[in-house]
Amino acid sequence: MYREEPYRYVAGDFWLICDECGRKLRNSAARMRWDGLMVCQNDWEPRHPSDLLHVARTDRQAVRNPRPRPEPIYLTPRADTVWMLEEDGTYMLDGDGNRMEEE
Repeated sequence: MYREEPYRYVAGDFWLICDECGRKLRNSAARMRWDGLMVCQNDWEPRHPSDLLHVARTDRQAVRNPRPRPEPIYLTPRADTVWMLEEDGTYMLDGDGNRMEEE
């Protein structure tokens, strides 16, 4: 392209501002970038090839009824007594699994 004088009239070739750097340039010197911006030659870049890749669908293997893990059962040092944590409080169970009242 030949070098023009700064404000010379050219029929059909209007002035515009580069959307990236703000430089004033002619429409014939501008290019539309892949993201829709009108830019000068210095700011033009091609679209990255990885943007055009088709991603494979993932398998739909969702859990139907997800629930949190239950609270753990804690054992005391004595083999015949078990502490069990439930939603409404802590209870002590004997060796047969019966609830013992606290003293």
